[in-house]
Amino acid sequence: MIVCVIYRPPDCPVTCTRDELKPKFIEALLLGKEIIILGDMNCNLLKTSCYESKILLDTCSELHLTQLIKDPTTIASQTSSLLDVIMISSSSKVKSSEVVDIGISDHSMIYCTLKLRADKPRLEYKDVRSFKNYNSESFKAELSQLPFHETYRINDVNEKIDHFNQLFINTLDKHAPIKHIRIKGRLNQFINKELKCTMKLRDKKLRIFRLSRNAEDWDVYRQLRNSIKTSLRAAESNFVWNQIEEYEGNSRSMWKVIRGCLPSKDTEKPVYQKDHKKLDNEFNEYIFCFCGEIAADKVKRLAEVNNIQIATALPPARHRSSLDLFEFRSVTPDEVRTIILNSPSIKAPGADKINIQFIKDSLEVILDHVTDIINCSLMTSTYPSMWKIAEVVPLHKEGDPEIASNNRPISLLSCLSKICDKVALNQHTEHLTNHRLLTEHQSGNQKKFLPKHLTLQ
Repeated sequence: MIVCVIYRPPDCPVTCTRDELKPKFIEALLLGKEIIILGDMNCNLLKTSCYESKILLDTCSELHLTQLIKDPTTIASQTSSLLDVIMISSSSKVKSSEVVDIGISDHSMIYCTLKLRADKPRLEYKDVRSFKNYNSESFKAELSQLPFHETYRINDVNEKIDHFNQLFINTLDKHAPIKHIRIKGRLNQFINKELKCTMKLRDKKLRIFRLSRNAEDWDVYRQLRNSIKTSLRAAESNFVWNQIEEYEGNSRSMWKVIRGCLPSKDTEKPVYQKDHKKLDNEFNEYIFCFCGEIAADKVKRLAEVNNIQIATALPPARHRSSLDLFEFRSVTPDEVRTIILNSPSIKAPGADKINIQFIKDSLEVILDHVTDIINCSLMTSTYPSMWKIAEVVPLHKEGDPEIASNNRPISLLSCLSKICDKVALNQHTEHLTNHRLLTEHQSGNQKKFLPKHLTLQ
């Protein structure tokens, strides 16, 4: 729907409705939406024989507009005039229209009520693994019967991954199948069945009081209401303390619980009106074609503002002894186990939907095979193609969420790829530290050293 506001000064000829209003109206028609024009025309439509009124009414007829207001909008001691109008392109959408004297102006307020049907919000779905019948022991027992050892005879790391994923995912689909579920609002986890029953009884007593208006019924309802408030506060407090104790040692999860207790700004969930497939294609084109170019342009503009010359040639390579050269080494199962167990279980899975918790549950069975895959990747300098596949989720920053540049792409990668990345990072950091290759002005690859420390220096 297009709502237009119009005002014609008294000294402006009424022919402006044909010269200016008509072309703009035709241009708006191309949008294919209902049009409502309202405002002060300074033309008394009660005098239909008046020249100005005839021109305005003829323009409405020509443009198939219906003028809704029929009563005077300005009333003096001896005269009354209809100067304020509401013109609409589809009168069938109008339920009522009226003139209301609000007493703060010599013009009365005009309004109309439309017969509109609110658009139903699009249902949102996501694919998740169902834990309804999941049992870690039975899952681990079935995995132990599968021929994972065949990966040792495969030399290509991509084939190793394919064989491992086929056995692991097929078994996981039996114990924790992927379900296409509708996203609903989160329920309060601290409200139990007993509290729900008491809340239903409270609502029932309130309905009884509204019918009887009896003081005794009100006292019964008030006691239940106050009792439930106290119980809810106590239940929420116990729930939060239990979560804090559960996440002791995990600062990320603990702060997430604490932030949930603090007041925060109300944020609206972004609403997408375009076709989802069309929107996906636009986002994909932006991410894969323009993100790099936009980042490069920002760097160039920043350099120009600060008068910094960007070097086009690479600095000469520094020759070092063979002892200083970095090479990946084979990793041990104990190192892989430590990395897996220290990985947070709240991380979202990648496109394969293998959560890190499933890997932890079956670690006794698959540890040697995962270690073999990682070592094959490191020794052959080949990163598996399957681990390069990411599920990209747009995180809205500000502005129109349907504009790709107003979103930050978040890549959800395979959990096994993150384990391999962590192994490579540990070895690389160890090499840089042992050979003292990190400058004191570098914040990356140094523990407990942040970019803000450079500012303080």
